[in-house]
Amino acid sequence: MPKQTALLIGDLNRFIEKVAVVVTEQVALTLTETTPEDTAHAITNWVPSIGESFEGEAGVYGKSLNSSIQSSGFSTLRGYKLPMGSLYITNNVDYISLLNKGWSAQAPAGFVQLSIITAILSLRGRRFSQ
Repeated sequence: MPKQTALLIGDLNRFIEKVAVVVTEQVALTLTETTPEDTAHAITNWVPSIGESFEGEAGVYGKSLNSSIQSSGFSTLRGYKLPMGSLYITNNVDYISLLNKGWSAQAPAGFVQLSIITAILSLRGRRFSQ
């Protein structure tokens, strides 16, 4: 492969990595802002990860919150490289699907999908420098 082509591919990969991280962070942040809050358990369980989805729950509903797993997920994103695999945002609380079906008056049905769209639209026009 010619040197110039390799440099171009490297630049393109770095650009894709940066955009992927920014989009993942924005979607995860928007989800934490729009998730109905009773105990904040569902909010702290939006966990970004690399390579595979997070399994388990952060904290115990009604007993303890654990935002360190979520924070760690956000920190891990900053070192993302394409060969590491896909990016994920996971929420494993057993009632998240009920919340997304409109179970809480604090958020409409489909708030997850609306949050994803809102997050992506909020990035329109943003310039991604290297």
